[in-house]
Amino acid sequence: MLKSKTICFNLYIFLGTCFSGVVYADSFFNPNLISNIDNEVADLSRFDKGEGQPEGMYSVEIYVNDEYVETKNLIFYESDASSDDTGLLPCIDNKTLTNFGITLTENSKKKSEEVESKDSACENILDKIENSSVKFDFEGQKLFLSIPQIMFKNNVRGFIPPEKWDNGINAFLLNYNFTGRNSKNFKDNVDNNNYFLNLNPGINLGSWRFRNESSWNYASGESKQINGGI
Repeated sequence: MLKSKTICFNLYIFLGTCFSGVVYADSFFNPNLISNIDNEVADLSRFDKGEGQPEGMYSVEIYVNDEYVETKNLIFYESDASSDDTGLLPCIDNKTLTNFGITLTENSKKKSEEVESKDSACENILDKIENSSVKFDFEGQKLFLSIPQIMFKNNVRGFIPPEKWDNGINAFLLNYNFTGRNSKNFKDNVDNNNYFLNLNPGINLGSWRFRNESSWNYASGESKQINGGI
């Protein structure tokens, strides 16, 4: 009897192995919880599968060859050419690249101008600059651009292009230095006093810069001296 049960049990295992099907399980979020109107329900499959991030405008810190450049609002679009898990690439025009100190070749400029002529098109930096790469750190909101060194202008480190210059704010400046000395001769009952004042006022008004340097000197028994210049 025991032998018969063992044979039946083994037979069940064999049959279950031969006729078992493939079952696939996946997470699902019912979009009707957001809206009960079929035409207004958004496609949430991208988020269910954890694939990338939504395209749009993001304020990101831009790093070129691991050096911080600026914080800027950029439009990101979905692209299969993206090398990170966001699935996004930034829209960067020629003017922005020039401000980064990057010099485009004539071939790259031509391609870029053809793209800019299309209202709905967005430029791909990977197409404009060979051997370049883009990485978007979505959590840190940082954009890393890797550009070949040959594409950069021969500018001195720290050089700021004239396009980024501004007049600054209107302001009044003042630096000063004052020193003094007192001495007394008890034998002759004479006091000696010496004072020196140096003033450096200035005014910033629009693109104008006014600077002045004045000094005042006083010594006991001597005439006062005042000097100044702009």
